Amino acid sequence: MLDEMVATIVVFVASKNREIVKSALGFVKVAVVSLPESTLRPQLGALVPALLGWVHDHKNHFKTKTIHIFERMIRKFGYDSVYRKAGEGDEKKVLEHIKKKKDRAKRQKIARAQNGDEDEDEVSEGASGTSSRHRPS
Repeated sequence: MLDEMVATIVVFVASKNREIVKSALGFVKVAVVSLPESTLRPQLGALVPALLGWVHDHKNHFKTKTIHIFERMIRKFGYDSVYRKAGEGDEKKVLEHIKKKKDRAKRQKIARAQNGDEDEDEVSEGASGTSSRHRPS
């Protein structure tokens, strides 16, 4: 029954009626978060292209919603699985951008952690009086 529901929602996401799409996007978000991977994986081939149709929408916040759904999908299924289902066209650039953004955030987190360690070393040296830095009195 879940497979049939997800297949029906894919049809609704591809609809031109914005009210239907809004509800369908809400269901897709809940489905990606809560349904088991084995239920959604067979539907990725139809779901990803349908969602990519709304990524370039600038009138409403559908673009933000779909990007958020893709971020969740990438976490659950992996980037390669989602990217392979995207088909051809400019829409793939959105998935590439999400991956670049995620990689950049990971690099910045590592850099902050390393800088945090260095800052702690400098503070401990300054507190013990072994630092060569001049401290104002």
